[in-house]
This record gives sequence, structure tokens and C-alpha cells, in this order.
Amino acid sequence: ELWDKIKAMCPKVQKKALAVAPTPEEIEKLVCQVASIEMIEKEATEEVCKLIKELFADVPECEARVKELWDQIKAMCPKVQRNALTVAVPTPEEIEKLVCEYASDEIIETEATEEVCKLIKEHFVDVPDCEAMVKELWDKIKAMCPK
Repeated sequence: ELWDKIKAMCPKVQKKALAVAPTPEEIEKLVCQVASIEMIEKEATEEVCKLIKELFADVPECEARVKELWDQIKAMCPKVQRNALTVAVPTPEEIEKLVCEYASDEIIETEATEEVCKLIKEHFVDVPDCEAMVKELWDKIKAMCPK
């Protein structure tokens, strides 16, 4: 429901552009670009811990645990890419466009939802109805996309 609301807010042009799924290399490049920006890491860590606290429970040392996961993601990025990222930082508009593009892709939503629930179970606790809760969060993200 919320995912559908987010998709509805994204520009129609972006939806058509997603007819061809991104390659794994394109996804890796985008993830590495975003993961390597300290400001985004800090804000995302705070937001993830806030959401975990709202939806599940207060997790001791949440920020440290999320930072550890963030570092694991960055460690998977090619070194050349990580070094190149210190020069080119995407604008907030570029980030919004990418987020809306990927938030509108049902395949990515399904895979990301499964992976998030897997990570929560591995690092925190098994959460009943995790998929439904994460889907609701995706829908909230899509709701922030421009129409």
C-alpha cells in the first residue's frame, strides 16, 4: 500500500526508464557512491536506528551496529571506485532521482525487503511480519518522491 503510494509520486518518465532493470554492476556503482558519502552514512544510520526503535525495540548500541554494516558494504566496493568518490559527490536532486527510480521498481523492492529482514534477523532479532513493516517503510519513501 505505502510502496504503491511512493511509486505514484515518482515522475512517470522515471517509471518508463525502469523498463530495463539495472545491471548488477550499475547497482554496485550506485550503492558504493552513496555508501561512501559520510553525510549520508550519518543521516542513514540515525534514521535506521530511529525506525528500528519505532517499529521493533530500542537496540543497545544501534548506531555502532549499523555503522558496522555500513562499513561492510563499503568494504565490498572496488577500491578504485571508493577513491574516485571523494571527488564526485552526487547532488541531493541526483540522490532523490535514484532513490525514486529504485523505490518504484517492484523487483528491487522485493529483493531489498527480503535482504533487510534477513539483516535485521542476523544482527538484531527475528521480527514477526518484518516484510510487511519494511514494505510500509518503502511506501513511505515512495511517498516522498516528486509526482
